[in-house]
Formats: sequence, structure tokens, C-alpha cells
Amino acid sequence: MRTAKTAPIAAVSLLALGGCDVLSATIGDESELPGDIEVAVQNQTTDCSQYPEKRYFLEAQGWWVPIPGLEDAVNDFGHLHVGTCFPVEQQVSGTLDFDVRVILHDNPGELRAIRPHFATPGGNPTSGKISNIGNTCPAGETCTWWFHTQMDTTLSDYDGRQEIRFLTSVAEPDGQELHVSTGWQVDIRNGGGREVKDYRRANFLEARGWYEGVNYEVGRLASEFPFDPKTEWAPKLEIKPGADGIATTGHQVTIDPRFHVGDPGRVLIEGDGEYRGTIDLPVAELEPGPHKLVLRNFADCRNGACGSVNDGQRLVSMFLIPFTVAGDTTASQPASTDPAPTPTDPAPAPTDPAPAPTDPAPAGGTTVLPVSADTFVRGGSYSMENYGTSNTLSVKDGSDNYDRETYIRFDIAGLSAANVTLRLDVRRLSNGAPVPMEVCLAAESFGWIETMLTFADRFTQCTPIAGTLVEATGTLDIDLGRSLAELGTNQVTLILRDTTRENKMIDISSRETGVGPQLILQ
Repeated sequence: MRTAKTAPIAAVSLLALGGCDVLSATIGDESELPGDIEVAVQNQTTDCSQYPEKRYFLEAQGWWVPIPGLEDAVNDFGHLHVGTCFPVEQQVSGTLDFDVRVILHDNPGELRAIRPHFATPGGNPTSGKISNIGNTCPAGETCTWWFHTQMDTTLSDYDGRQEIRFLTSVAEPDGQELHVSTGWQVDIRNGGGREVKDYRRANFLEARGWYEGVNYEVGRLASEFPFDPKTEWAPKLEIKPGADGIATTGHQVTIDPRFHVGDPGRVLIEGDGEYRGTIDLPVAELEPGPHKLVLRNFADCRNGACGSVNDGQRLVSMFLIPFTVAGDTTASQPASTDPAPTPTDPAPAPTDPAPAPTDPAPAGGTTVLPVSADTFVRGGSYSMENYGTSNTLSVKDGSDNYDRETYIRFDIAGLSAANVTLRLDVRRLSNGAPVPMEVCLAAESFGWIETMLTFADRFTQCTPIAGTLVEATGTLDIDLGRSLAELGTNQVTLILRDTTRENKMIDISSRETGVGPQLILQ
């Protein structure tokens, strides 16, 4: 095996967007520097057409956020994004140029370093390390920087499939670090009579998030990358712990989300624990052109699983995979993977599938909007139970062991209405009637999953906007007394509850029955 070479060293320019400072850093090993040479960032967009080989913009993300509704969560460190135009499985040789985009979104930490390195049968040689960066982002803002670096493929002692990793680290205010790392393959062909040995199997791409105590959590594409425009696509996916990672507590796969503005995209699957399987994407139902498939891995720190100082925190790892739906000859990449410049909620948890799109209510007309997610939670010894697949939504205020609250969410992006009515199908009244019920507008519209929400981690901050006495079964209409714009812009969550402690219960049909809650827009 050859001794690893020292990578070329250069000063690298950083382009700061979103109101952040223009800074500089050094790339290369942290060994003695032979001299500084200015290297301009060549490609400051996600369009990858300027490179000599075919490339695709891939992105990995790591979030360190509170578990929704848990009072013992103390830190919300936002997001770290790392992406670059990558020559997926292309034959490469010599020196490769990379323009790496790093984003801090609502993250109070300090961007320390980016370590591009090869994962090979003979070790992990580093090439083009960007160190001593020191970038920070103002509170509540999104900052974007581009870094240019070069990687010398001859540092690998082998030809064949090799993995390139861009390990990026941010030092957070609690003294720990948030890392994002990639696992993307190229086919190195430098020749020279060296042994040809593949490091990974074919069809292997993954993104990894890491936090001290949690360790690695990954999302993986385990089948062929979507090189060509698709008329159908059924990728094999894995969402699971990585090296020494704690148990994955939740997963989500979605298309074209914009989480920074509360848009979950088209959610294909989500649920508890790991996911390993093949998903038949609804390609025929998508617009021709570029799209993103996003894999999300949720690892929750509870009961000291990540160290007691991390209890109540959640590591979210994400992998953004571009693909193109056939029919558009002008695009081969998603138009942009940039976050919205003015973020709202960090949306630490995924949301649920949106119903079929509904056109805005015409003037003088009526639109019936079905619920997009619904569940109820139950207190006491049932506080860790989830009822997201139940046919029933329940409301009750009795002893602590029997309290029940219902959570319902509607996707309202692009809709408008002067008058909004909540329609419910009341299935059963228990322990006498009438039963008082309050409708409360939740402060958090996006941070819950119907198949994961429990009484223990529910959120309760909300504003009462309507109340009624439920006197009979059947259809119940409740005038919310507000325009749609007063309820929200993208999504709205309503909490149904009883605060009288009369030990009476209302059972309402959930969306699983086909007659779930609706908003009547006029």
C-alpha cells in the first residue's frame, strides 16, 4: 500500500448569502501549508451542467431539535445542510473539483470544518479538507455558503467503486457537535497496475446525521440511482441506525417537501421505527420535470438513551435525492433545493399525507376540504399509546387516566374563504348528553405525526376559537367564526377537547372511516 499524499492546499473563497458575512477558510490537511492560491467557487447553483462528467445535486441534512411537546427538551439548534454536484457512479480519475454548499438554518452553532475523504478498502484518506472555518449565522436566519475544494483520487490505493464522504461539523452551544456525512460512490480509474477492488456493493447511496450520544442515523437508496427521466420508479430504501446509532424511532418518505415553510410535500410513507422496503412512486401522478425524494430518519432521546443531558431532543437525518419525471426535456435537476429565505417553524417532525388537491373556493360557492391527519390521545396509563389508525376520534374530560383529546390537521395552502365551518360525524355519546366541546386553534400546525403522537408528547398551546354542546349523533357543524386566512396559511391544526371534567365522552369518525372531519369553506 502506498503512503497517502498530502493534498494540494489553497485558500478558498466563501460566498455568503442571506445576509451573512463573507469569510474565508483554508482547505487541505492541517499540516504545514506550502502556500496560498486563490480558488474561485466555480458553480454556485444546484445546476450541475458545468462539470466534465454527468453530476447530480445531492444533499444531506442533520437537525437537532426538541421532541414536540416534551417539556424537558432544552435545545433547538436548527438544521445543517450539506450538498454538492456529485458524479454518481461515474468513472473518474485524477483530481476532482467540488463546489460544496453548506446551509445553517436557525442554528446557533459555529461551522468548524468540512472533511472530504475517501472510504476505501485501504483506509479513509482525506483530500481537500476545509478547516478552521468559524462561520456563524444570526439567530433565526438562514445562511448559505459555497466552498470550492479539490479531491485527489490517486490518494486511494485501489481502482473500482469507492465512497466519497463530505463530513461537516458544527460546534453547538452545549459543547457538543452536530455532524452531517455523505456516502456517495464513484468508480475510480487511475490505472497504474493497481488491484481493482470495490469498497461497496453497487447501488449504494446514503446520508448520515450524527450527534454526540445518538451517533449515526442514516437514510439509504439501495437500488439504482434515477439517472434518466422516469415514467415509473420503485426504489429500494432503508431508514435505520448507522454506526453505533441508537434505535430509529420514526421514518418518513416524501416528495417535494418545503419544511421551512411548513409544506410536507407528498408523504408516501411514515411510521414508527426503521423502514426497509421498496416503494412504488406515483410517478404518473406527478408533473413532468424535476422532483426530490426525501428520506427522513427520526432518533428520539428518551430515558437517558443518548445521555441524560440530551433527553427530550431529536436528531433528524435527511437525504434529498433528485429525480426527473419524463415529459420535460428542459430540466434534469430539481429547480432548487434551497430553503425558503424566511423560515417559520423548524418542523422537527414529519406530517401526514395530504388529501387530493382542492381548488380554491369560487366566489359565492362552497368547498369541502377533507382532513389530512387526525388522531386522539389518552392520558394516565395510556399516555404512551398512539391511536393514529383508529376509526374513532375521542374527546373526554374525566380522571387523569381517561382524558382524551383529538388532534386534526387540514392542508389549506392556496385556499381562501370568508367563512369556515368544521364538520364532524358524531358516532357515539357516552355517559349522557349534552357533552361540552371546545375547538382550539393550535400554535403548532406541523410538528406532529398521526401515527406517533401520544398524550405524553402532545402539545397543548392553543387559542380557543369555538365551543358547542354536542347533543346528538350524526352530522355536527361548528362555525369557527374566522376566515381561513385567520386560521393559517399552509396548514391548520385544531384540538378538540372538553375542560369540564364531567366524565362524558364524544366519539367522532376519523378519516379511516371515509367520513372524517371536514372544513366547509364559503
